[in-house]
Amino acid sequence: MIRNPEPLTENAIREIADQINIPLLGIINADPILEMLPYEKQRRKENHGMIPFVRTKPERRIDFKTVMPEVKSVIVIGIPYPLFSKKIDDKTIYGYFSSVTCGMDYHQVVMAKMDELCKRIQFELSADVQYKKFVDNSRLMDKASAWKAGLGFFGKNNLLIHPQFGSAWNIGQILVNKEITHEEHPPIENQCGQCQRCIKACPGHALGERGHQLFYERCISYLTQKKNLTESEEERIQYFLYGCDICQWVCPFNKRGRENLELDSRVRFDEILRMSEEEIKSKFANRALSWLPASVLRRNAGILKNRSKTSFNDIITNNINAKEKILMVRVRFAPSPTGNVHVGSLRTALYNYLFAKQNDGTFVLRLEDTDRTRYQEGSVENLLNALYTTGVVPDEGLQLVDGVPVENGEYGPYIQSERLEIYKKYIQQLIDEGKAYYCFCSKERLTQLREKQKAAGETPRYDGHCRNLSPEEVQKRIDNGDPYVIRLKLPENTDITFDDVVRGKITINTKEMDDQVLIKEDGFPTYHFAVVIDDHLMKITHVIRGEEWLPSTPKHVYLYQCFGWQPPTFVHLSNILNEDHKKLSKRQGDVAVGDFLAKGYLPEALVNFLALLGWSPEDDQEIFSLQELEDAFDIHRISNSGAVFDREKLNWMNGQYIKKASSETIAQGIQPFLEKAGMVQTESEKTVWLGKVAELLRDRIDYFAQAPEQLTKILDDDYQIDASDEAQDILHAETVPILCHALDEKITSANQWNAEIIQKDIIKAIQKEHKQEKIKGKALYMPIRLILTGSMHGPDLALIMDVLGKDVCLNRLHHYMGQLKEEK
Repeated sequence: MIRNPEPLTENAIREIADQINIPLLGIINADPILEMLPYEKQRRKENHGMIPFVRTKPERRIDFKTVMPEVKSVIVIGIPYPLFSKKIDDKTIYGYFSSVTCGMDYHQVVMAKMDELCKRIQFELSADVQYKKFVDNSRLMDKASAWKAGLGFFGKNNLLIHPQFGSAWNIGQILVNKEITHEEHPPIENQCGQCQRCIKACPGHALGERGHQLFYERCISYLTQKKNLTESEEERIQYFLYGCDICQWVCPFNKRGRENLELDSRVRFDEILRMSEEEIKSKFANRALSWLPASVLRRNAGILKNRSKTSFNDIITNNINAKEKILMVRVRFAPSPTGNVHVGSLRTALYNYLFAKQNDGTFVLRLEDTDRTRYQEGSVENLLNALYTTGVVPDEGLQLVDGVPVENGEYGPYIQSERLEIYKKYIQQLIDEGKAYYCFCSKERLTQLREKQKAAGETPRYDGHCRNLSPEEVQKRIDNGDPYVIRLKLPENTDITFDDVVRGKITINTKEMDDQVLIKEDGFPTYHFAVVIDDHLMKITHVIRGEEWLPSTPKHVYLYQCFGWQPPTFVHLSNILNEDHKKLSKRQGDVAVGDFLAKGYLPEALVNFLALLGWSPEDDQEIFSLQELEDAFDIHRISNSGAVFDREKLNWMNGQYIKKASSETIAQGIQPFLEKAGMVQTESEKTVWLGKVAELLRDRIDYFAQAPEQLTKILDDDYQIDASDEAQDILHAETVPILCHALDEKITSANQWNAEIIQKDIIKAIQKEHKQEKIKGKALYMPIRLILTGSMHGPDLALIMDVLGKDVCLNRLHHYMGQLKEEK
């Protein structure tokens, strides 16, 4: 039964597409795509891009009516396919097929999806709809249609690139004889920037010097299909039997799509040479290369058999393994000045910073201070100090110069409260276009409305009471001085869809959303309005923020649509969790960056720890410098599940950093804590003493605030000797009394006291003088360590004795020697 015969809508068609796993879909009017005509003519004029397979004139390829005169709308779909592994086998026995030819013929795959979609449209939406379907047909420019539908931008490799699915997807076009109600989506802005990896990687230099060109006679893909090749053309084929994927492998946008399809993507070329033409046709009958004459495939196999031994990986490995950069990246960290910096906020800033650095982009710091009720003095300074101390330094926006916050950059102001005149311009545009409205509802009415909705078991949301006030009524109430806010006028029962790098495609219907307040009663914009305006005007390309903003993103996407702007790429980070798997809160310990730094955690260790809360590297490495994080960070390896803030793991990691730190760093770190505990020696001896204590505590503390406690355990006269059987066996060895007397004599006679003298004139001297009693190694060091520290393990023995001091060492030795007498 047809549910809704008229009109056809994009939302209804998209709903069906989602059900049958069509991830990319767009609707366009059937007008000629005139924007592509100059581009196509120029390509042909420059004598590139004129592949002989495409003979149709460009004027006809952009006009849908040449193939279906009655067409009114075009449905464009995209079906992704996986790219096979970049780990190419250099063995000379194999030849490769391009990924698009692996598995079932993509013409059949895409056509089957379009058949299913059309049948569902006819059955569920409009029985009398007529259509024509096309897949990779030279009569139409399918990439132009997909570009017009907002499904991608043209990369320098001439392929259409979607920010999430890359270039590895096939296009289908359905020409329909009916108008389809749809939103006009602006084409996706080109995101290649200055990246030239595809240009440099192409062995045949088929993309020219600047990209967006295609000299087909240099293209490996074309040469593998050409019937007659010159000797120089044969040399260009490299390792491919059919097609070529090099310009896709090296493209950063395809990083997520690579899969290991080697069993389907390669074949022994000697096997091809042994097969008859009939056997070749049978073997590849259901693949996209089935049209290729078997003689051409055998010809290619023969070329590969006689090719040079130059490693395939040598051709492109430098490009593939290089840091994969998407240039022109601009990201922002935009906190509110509400107090101390939460560790979750630092992680968000860190991920933005790492993504920008990895892609030679710009990391912007912006202050979102429109909620004046939450503003706290000193917050800006706390924020900048936290970022600069941890090395997460902004390239633009708010910066710290000589300890003073300043704004720096061409897109300022970078403080929202200084941008009010900018917001006024854009809110007026929305009001004039009927996309926003004045709301005069009092706080009392809104409170009553919420309570009534809650009592009825409904989700509290604004009921649109002021949504349809006449302009005259609105002006009258404004003139009367009635307080008001300005709300976004969401379309009713409309799906809003966006892609998130971490979570994929997300669709939310406006019936689940509220007419969001954009301008508050005090004239300040809400976050939801200001963030869209600021991100667009500051040319932000990627929004990396916490998942708490995920439910609000459809409103932001709709605002972008209202203004006709291209939304940025969204990356929503999962929450950091307490050990009870609830959102990290102060109830279970410190959560502010300043709290951890104040306890003596090293900034680089804290950054390392936070980086691994929600992101995982390709291997098992856990200790990363900031530079190593910049090199290793991959936005596609961010997890969609919450990460537990394991304080023991943080302690372990910080301890690893302390172990590798210089004595000076440790001494500086422990000094304030020891001074506060009243444990620092006189001023004249402080520097030397702190250096000794630093070495003593290097392996005993996880963070600097533990220094007084751990040093007390060493210096405390009430220390307890290890009572384990192993320790007692060591202390009751027959050589221990001899050792104690020798140690007493050497310590008493020492005129100088430092680790070097202790090692030479006491420990080594005893070992030398008591060779006959075999007092050496374990029999020498372990009893002394147990007697003087109570433990079998610890820092260097001479260093411990140096820090304890001569008197303490003698007192502890004499105390133990007294115990030995009592035991006798």
